[in-house]
Amino acid sequence: MKGMFSGCTSLTSIVFEQFNGENVKDISYLFAGCNSIKTIDMRYFNSKELIKMNNCFQGCKSLTSLILTNLNTSKVIDISLLFYNCSSISSVTTNIFNTKNAVNMSKMFYNCTSLRSINIKTFDTQNVIDMSGMFYNVRSMSALDITNFDTHNVIDMSFMFYYCNTLTSLKLRYFNVLKVTDMSYMFSYCIKLSSLDIYNFYIKLSKFI
Repeated sequence: MKGMFSGCTSLTSIVFEQFNGENVKDISYLFAGCNSIKTIDMRYFNSKELIKMNNCFQGCKSLTSLILTNLNTSKVIDISLLFYNCSSISSVTTNIFNTKNAVNMSKMFYNCTSLRSINIKTFDTQNVIDMSGMFYNVRSMSALDITNFDTHNVIDMSFMFYYCNTLTSLKLRYFNVLKVTDMSYMFSYCIKLSSLDIYNFYIKLSKFI
């Protein structure tokens, strides 16, 4: 199903009510470039074999309602650029996501400029190696709690919070950055962030010189 509806620029809504996707493994780029779509309902989508979801909703600039209630993501390894440039969506319910096998979360919420709330406290990030640009230009959110993130395998955190210019609170106290080789522009232009707890950051300077 990769790119199945990509570029359908006049599509405004879609419901997978009777759709059986139990053998589908790849929904990457599924709605990429559907810049008029406002509602996507995938609550009935049987997705137990899913492996790839990267770029699934990329460029859905008009998307305001996204229902993923019963989506099974337990085998998914790539969720990078998942909501890339979904600039109209204000909240995303991701607490139903099972991310235990996810390896790539780079640019997941990139340019979600209207995003005000997100619950990612249940995210399992123990296998993730790339978080670069994950919250890039998420500029409508004032607080972000990612204290639950297990980052001991992450290599790239570059641009992770770049231009989050309304963010006033960020909890990173338990971040493990021992394997990180790139932190470039990680907090650049977080202009309202008055304090930052990176007490447990242990950085081998030789990696950044």
